[in-house]
Amino acid sequence: MKRIERSYSVKKKREALARINQVGIKDASRSLNIARGTLHDWTKQAEAIYGFTGNAASKTLKGQWRKEIFPCVSEVLTYMKDVRRLEQVLSTAGIIALMWKIQPEWMSSYLDGKETGALALERMVQQLANR
Repeated sequence: MKRIERSYSVKKKREALARINQVGIKDASRSLNIARGTLHDWTKQAEAIYGFTGNAASKTLKGQWRKEIFPCVSEVLTYMKDVRRLEQVLSTAGIIALMWKIQPEWMSSYLDGKETGALALERMVQQLANR
């Protein structure tokens, strides 16, 4: 039998958690027709589900963005916007020079942990530049 993938809204998850608190996971699973494992996972995520401030019809708990590696990303983005606004050439080398200027300690520690330091640094800057 093929497994059916289902997704549930945050509202439905909250209702299920309330039902679990009333009757337990096993009975809630039967009455709601949701797998016990799924309900068990939701009880582990209860704090995040109740704390979610987005749309209750959403199927996921949004805001799970990739964390930035470089500590001063906002300054780099401002620099990139300024260069573009002045219609000048925005280069990877220029961004790297700015990063060395504002965070030299971080840059040297980042490069120490990399075999191909310059290449890794260029890749990181190019990902930032794709914004």
